[in-house]
Amino acid sequence: MTTFRSAVGKLRGHLMPLPVAVVGVGVAALALLVGSDWLRERLLREDLTVSQVLSTIKNSVTSAHLWVEEYVTGDTVDPQQIDGNLDQARELTELLLLGGKTDGGFVLPALEDSDLKLQALELRSGIERLASLSLERQQGYSAGKAVGVGSPLDVTYDQVFDDVAGRIDRLEQAFTTRLSQAHNRSRLIFRGLLVAWTGLLAVGAVALTNHGRRRRAAESALRASEERLLRSQKLEAVGRLAGGVAHDINNYLAAITGHCELVRMREEPGSRTARKMDEVIQTALSASSLIKRLLAFSRRQPMQLEVVDLNRAIHRLEPMIRRLIGEDIDLHLSLAGELWAVKIDPAQLEQVVVNLLVNAREAMPRGGKVTVETANVPGGPPQPGSRRGPVPDSILLAVTDTGPGIPPEVQARIFEPFFTTKEESGSSGLGLATVYGIIEQHGGCLGVYSEPGYGACFKIYLPRASEPATEQPKEAPREVMRRGDERILLVEDNAEFRTSAAELLVGLGYEVQTAANGNEALSLVNGAESLPGLLITDVVMPGMSGRELVDRLSAKGASLPVLYVSGYTDNVVLNHGVLEGEVEFLQKPFTALDLARKVRTVLDRQRNQRQARAETPPS
Repeated sequence: MTTFRSAVGKLRGHLMPLPVAVVGVGVAALALLVGSDWLRERLLREDLTVSQVLSTIKNSVTSAHLWVEEYVTGDTVDPQQIDGNLDQARELTELLLLGGKTDGGFVLPALEDSDLKLQALELRSGIERLASLSLERQQGYSAGKAVGVGSPLDVTYDQVFDDVAGRIDRLEQAFTTRLSQAHNRSRLIFRGLLVAWTGLLAVGAVALTNHGRRRRAAESALRASEERLLRSQKLEAVGRLAGGVAHDINNYLAAITGHCELVRMREEPGSRTARKMDEVIQTALSASSLIKRLLAFSRRQPMQLEVVDLNRAIHRLEPMIRRLIGEDIDLHLSLAGELWAVKIDPAQLEQVVVNLLVNAREAMPRGGKVTVETANVPGGPPQPGSRRGPVPDSILLAVTDTGPGIPPEVQARIFEPFFTTKEESGSSGLGLATVYGIIEQHGGCLGVYSEPGYGACFKIYLPRASEPATEQPKEAPREVMRRGDERILLVEDNAEFRTSAAELLVGLGYEVQTAANGNEALSLVNGAESLPGLLITDVVMPGMSGRELVDRLSAKGASLPVLYVSGYTDNVVLNHGVLEGEVEFLQKPFTALDLARKVRTVLDRQRNQRQARAETPPS
């Protein structure tokens, strides 16, 4: 599901540049038009308003000056007109200084420029001086003083008026210069917006041009992701089925092998009956192997990881491989020197190699050539057609044959569980599905490369291990079945397995008590004079699990060694809290040799611990 959502996100990512470019161009164009028009209109209106204000101030001062001259020469002049003009000049000067709304509705900003502000302050001071002299001349005229033309007061008055008029002219020039500079900045801003708009138009054009190609690529990626999702769902469904039936099947297989072991133990070695029992046991173990294969490709089979030298592992398998493919097929090994180590389950690695070589052999019934190749692959993109990019520093394992090749329609399905083109041969269709699941479980990737008539190549990329490979232990000699005489309590809800396992233990010399569930086992322990030497219990049982039974016994002071057995996989057993500590566990089905070895191991460890405690002097 995560892969599918990722593909949908990529599809959206491919399609997003087109609307983003279009919206970006539209917003930029609108901002360009509105912003440039607003800026131009603001600057023009400010320029016009400042000019009007200064012109009005100058007209008001000039009018007041003329009316004062007429007043003191005897003409009929209303003094309120003089004062009104001077008041208007003062108010407009304040407007220039502090900002505010004009009669036309335009708002002038307050002066921030220090030079302009100083000139406006000096203008205001000059107007105040002119108003004071104007009032003095008016009052002097009313008192009959010498305030007329040519008088000392008249000369001073004219000088102040000329100074005010000059200040108005200089202030107007300064405003004009500042506004001219602002106009230049606005033109630069306009050009910048124009360049940005042009660039966005180019981006939009490119997005429109590539939109179709990106959409097709995104749709193709989405379809591929949907196919992977469907394949994963199939694997998950089969995995759940396998996990659900594994326990019951393994219980029955364990019972079958147990009864066969009992019969074989009573027969002479090499007799016809003993040989038949061996065949039945091997058949049961093969059936259990099929369950493990189902769990492997569905990623539910627990792994026993080891750091492995892939070349060494293939050389070890070479004799078996040559027998497997037959004499009419030429096996060629092309193994890279100084190959990096990989961390993998050796048994599952063997499964991978065997399955791929079996497929190669069946693809070449009249003979041919198969090549097994290894190589170091530093970080980088995988070969075209691989399912996922290999992680940096990977190891390549490739199996190539010279068969007829795989048609494209078959390539698309070869990793599906139960898909096979060889129904008449009784193929289960699990071989490549098992390979696929194992490689995915180990964090690798798998790809197939084939053209009809030119053979097929399966390439596997596995992550490089951080530590060096460990030496493979030599094959141990055949072990003799170990016996004993201790008392054992066997707790198992499956009647068939309980019977066969009990008889096996009796055949090995042990005294055996059986219980079908936890409560029955508690009753046996509570009613006994002494504790058994070993408790063998199933993990998952109705009513009370094996771990709960052990905890209940421990709480009552009955501490005894325990061997857990189960038909479930390690993952399920772990969920029941069994594998969290150092405990002994045996998975069904198992042979009599496995059971004898594990029972003796647990009992001998317990005996050695008792002896060590007895020999240790008290502190």
